[in-house]
Amino acid sequence: MKIKSYLPFLMLILLGAIQGEASANAIDDEIAAATKAYEQAEAEAAKAEEKAKLTAAEAAAATKAAKVAKGSKNQTHTSESTPVVGQARYFIYLSSDKSEARAAFEQRRFARHDIQTTIMPVTIDQHVWYRLLASQHHNKAEALARLNSLKSTAWVKSAWMEVQRAK
Repeated sequence: MKIKSYLPFLMLILLGAIQGEASANAIDDEIAAATKAYEQAEAEAAKAEEKAKLTAAEAAAATKAAKVAKGSKNQTHTSESTPVVGQARYFIYLSSDKSEARAAFEQRRFARHDIQTTIMPVTIDQHVWYRLLASQHHNKAEALARLNSLKSTAWVKSAWMEVQRAK
């Protein structure tokens, strides 16, 4: 008879233990959800930082292009500059391929390393080659400096320079 009188009390203790276990599981679930939200926020912050770096690189490229367009003497000359008769132009090429698609692929690869190029079709022995032009200069010293700078990078070992006289 004494056990029957304690039965409701024991039931309450068991019920409390079960509820305590459920609340512990709920706390674990909340911790897991908070950890996941934190990791997602970190990943988004890393993506935003990478995007900001890319935007800064694009802005630098646009600034450089604007300086070149204005004819800045400290920048690489583009093909739009008017050569003086008899003046040499020094062309820095990075690659040459028979396939325009392959040249475009290489151009994108160099662009990922912040090396801007122009695809230049060149006919040699009745075959069209698609060369990647990195820059052209009117000053040999500048051209050699650019060539050496490009060759010092791990992925541009085959760069070369060609000279052309304006007619």
